[in-house]
Amino acid sequence: MRKIFFLLAIVWLGILSAKDILILNSYRESWPWTKIQNDTIVKNLKNSQFKDLKIYTEFMDTKIFRPNPKREKILIDYYKKKYEGISFDIVFVTDDNAINFVRKYKKEDIFKNSKVSYFVR
Repeated sequence: MRKIFFLLAIVWLGILSAKDILILNSYRESWPWTKIQNDTIVKNLKNSQFKDLKIYTEFMDTKIFRPNPKREKILIDYYKKKYEGISFDIVFVTDDNAINFVRKYKKEDIFKNSKVSYFVR
């Protein structure tokens, strides 16, 4: 229980200075567990005392489109263009494929200065 409290405290301390937050989901929004994870994160962020947060959400859909080097390259290039000029303060990742993706591309500008929080079912 202490470990969970400590991890949550670190995440919330990171949010104190956060402005741009990305929720990167491994799967599609229509999958029940993905929807629950994403909705829970968004709800808690919106109900927090931090009102000036900008929350962005992406769904990698990796159950259908399995990760491979070509797909990952296309995806990171798309995210870099889409979020040009944004350096995420915090990236919440749900499940293994999103974690692995962020780890692989952690030196890219959109992830470089981000704190990463893992929400794995």
